[in-house]
Amino acid sequence: MLSSQHRISRGEDFRRILRVGRKSRSALGTVAVADGAPDTFRCGVITSKAVGGAVVRNRVRRRVRAACAALAPALAGKDLVVRCGEEATHISYHEIVSLIEAAVEKSAR
Repeated sequence: MLSSQHRISRGEDFRRILRVGRKSRSALGTVAVADGAPDTFRCGVITSKAVGGAVVRNRVRRRVRAACAALAPALAGKDLVVRCGEEATHISYHEIVSLIEAAVEKSAR
């Protein structure tokens, strides 16, 4: 689980990361990665009603946050925003982890 210091909650931060971050599109949705504070990482998740009802959206959010927590050492110094698409409901936790890893690696190039 992500602590509050690792979550992005302000709309201004979401907009900045989506504007300046390197974007990667996958089955999960759009992942934007931007540089952040050097020793920590922050993660934010956007799920629209197109993803599904409240239960489905919250399940997707929890899986993405858990994946970010598992990847914490690899995400140090990064701010990450995941905008989930409709396909995100059918993706397993392990696939989410690998898609986020791929997006972070792509942003490093």
